[in-house]
Amino acid sequence: MYLPVPWNLDSIIQFGLNDTDTCQDGWIYPDAKKRSLINEFDLVCGMETKKDTAQIMFMAGLPIGSLIFRLITDKMGRYPAILLSLLGLIIFGFGTAFMNSFHLYLFFRFGISQSVVGY
Repeated sequence: MYLPVPWNLDSIIQFGLNDTDTCQDGWIYPDAKKRSLINEFDLVCGMETKKDTAQIMFMAGLPIGSLIFRLITDKMGRYPAILLSLLGLIIFGFGTAFMNSFHLYLFFRFGISQSVVGY
């Protein structure tokens, strides 16, 4: 949020013509018809780090999924491992699409990354 600064030379040199402040009254999305991770879970006004958390959860699931599907492939073979990973993609994919909670979204995103490795 931009705040005007006093019109003295020292304030303009320090802040420019506007100073920034965090959101005080929330955020109004101008294009509410377009759905995204940002406007679904309201990841603005100090919550920007949660966007990175979704990517971190995806990347953390990749090595764990590789360990899990390595064991499944060794014990049962490639064909059952591929079928299990496709089943995981279906379950976690639909779960991710219909989540209302950000924490459950992270859980299902983690499951998707594990299933992607298995496939």
